[in-house]
Amino acid sequence: MEIINMFTIRTKLDYKSVEIKNGDIALAEAKNIIISSYKNSYNPYPGTIMESFFKIGINISELVNSPEINLKESFGIWSSFLEDRNKRLIVLEIQKFGKEKKEETIDLILDNLYSFLVLLESKYSNLDSIALPLIGTGNIGYSLKVIIPKIVEFSKKILENIPSLKQVTFFTKDFESVQEIDNEVNEVLGRSKIEVQSIFHSKNNILKNLIEELSKNLEFYLEKNECSAAKELILKIKNKQMRNFEFGILSRKILENLLSPYYSKESKLTLNDKIKKMSFNNKVPTWIISYMNTIKYFGNCAAHDSPKNDFSELTEKDLIIFLFSLNRVFEFLAFNK
Repeated sequence: MEIINMFTIRTKLDYKSVEIKNGDIALAEAKNIIISSYKNSYNPYPGTIMESFFKIGINISELVNSPEINLKESFGIWSSFLEDRNKRLIVLEIQKFGKEKKEETIDLILDNLYSFLVLLESKYSNLDSIALPLIGTGNIGYSLKVIIPKIVEFSKKILENIPSLKQVTFFTKDFESVQEIDNEVNEVLGRSKIEVQSIFHSKNNILKNLIEELSKNLEFYLEKNECSAAKELILKIKNKQMRNFEFGILSRKILENLLSPYYSKESKLTLNDKIKKMSFNNKVPTWIISYMNTIKYFGNCAAHDSPKNDFSELTEKDLIIFLFSLNRVFEFLAFNK
């Protein structure tokens, strides 16, 4: 599935991520998958989201009869936990409405969904990740210019207020709108020309060699490890379509993955705390710690609310340092065990 755009949100706990993908939401890896449907319209007719789930063995028309949580009457939402897949399906029942109710309806849907997610958090405290469609762009008929700011603010709200939630992924299957979605997200986030500039625009041979080295390191690492950020980074390198903000976000995620074997899955330490702990325990040399911090700071600069002047000072020399740091940390943590 193609990632159209991505950004991170700085919260009290740590930096959390948001992605917008072009693909089938039924195949999402998230622990919680959210879909919308008109009330009682759950038959798997051709071309519907119900058909997509039916093809992978999930019959939503059967699940609705025995929901895990049923708030259909009050919030228009119900959920079903799929034990064999360790996933939860959350269904938003959309009422039919007139044009004059459009804005009111989408705001109400997002408010109700937020309340439902808070309920799940209070009950289970293990949401981890959610996937949902670009709510409002289908039958409700919102333009992307209207809906993108709403989903950015909604993402910020749930990631800041739901502690166990770490990742939000929006899905679209509208291939014709990919470029428009990308442009609208960049505009809403106020991204500069430097942020959206391709890392491949340079003809610097040192930079090219470091990118090639990184690609080899990523491929070697993935032979024995699972890391979606590494897969995405390889794809962007091969397609020569990696922008500076994408490199920053994905590099930070890869660093988190490289450090994960040193901490339990239940660890609530932030990336910054993990780096500090490794330094205090003398597990790695101080200069390797400095490379980790370089990667962390670069990734932080791509966050939704980071100072916009950070990226304005980015030069080829900085990119060389970031690439060298990531390659060196790879060599030390992944290949010298």
